[in-house]
Amino acid sequence: MTSVQTLKELKVLQIYYNGQLQFFDDDELQDFLQITGKYGRSVEDRLGITGSLTVFELANIARRKAVSWNEKANGCMLPGSYIDAASIIARSYEQMYYHLNALSEE
Repeated sequence: MTSVQTLKELKVLQIYYNGQLQFFDDDELQDFLQITGKYGRSVEDRLGITGSLTVFELANIARRKAVSWNEKANGCMLPGSYIDAASIIARSYEQMYYHLNALSEE
């Protein structure tokens, strides 16, 4: 089953590949491509992690990325497509954090 968030990610990918969305640096672009699954669908792939980390450590990385992307989404004087994409990316990281945090508390 496909989630609404996954469909939003696919829409942002379409906008990016149509040349209607630009990121400010390679780190942002890599973050975007990783979270949307270009390099794999595992948590580690989507966070851009190589090697093994605990669920707690993965959750903290996802939380930091969510905060960073939320800050980008709140930027003024940025193109609307960028703000929309940043919001969607932030939400993807928030959902990942939520699930990883729940696992780490078990």
